[in-house]
Amino acid sequence: MMMLSKDKLSEDDFSKLTKDLPGGSDLIKKAEGLGVIPGSESSAADIVKVLGKLGVSPADAAKFVPAVLGAVKGVGGSAFGLMSKVF
Repeated sequence: MMMLSKDKLSEDDFSKLTKDLPGGSDLIKKAEGLGVIPGSESSAADIVKVLGKLGVSPADAAKFVPAVLGAVKGVGGSAFGLMSKVF
């Protein structure tokens, strides 16, 4: 989700997002380490496909984006609004 956010948000907005979500940039590195190619995802459906390749069931993968958005909402700041622009 962070990789897709980096592609979809302006540089300024992505910078704000990573400030509100400490470690967000590290998540991009971890995704790349798992074989996710930057720019290869363009939607939440693509994220579900990646999760499937990692062995996550389709039912659980479908819950991933809403669950992350719920967690981000709890963080506060501008993170939820910024993520909502993407998802």
